[in-house]
Amino acid sequence: MPFLKYYVRIHHEPLSDLEKAEAIKKLIEMKNWSDRAAAAHLGVSFTQVRYLLSLVDAPEEVKELVEEELPPSIAGEIDINSI
Repeated sequence: MPFLKYYVRIHHEPLSDLEKAEAIKKLIEMKNWSDRAAAAHLGVSFTQVRYLLSLVDAPEEVKELVEEELPPSIAGEIDINSI
């Protein structure tokens, strides 16, 4: 993701998934791209773009879990439907 790599270099730390999601959403709006076009331009899979964009509209509880970057073994035990 050259666009996001540039952003990381400016701030000297990697972006969280939620920050990536917000950046991709803004880029899609600015460029008037579809999700597939964004994936192609960013050099990532369509599935990854869709996952990241799903975080933008996720409930706050889900966003907090993503920001905590829980290990997969713990995150897999969380029932998102119960939130």
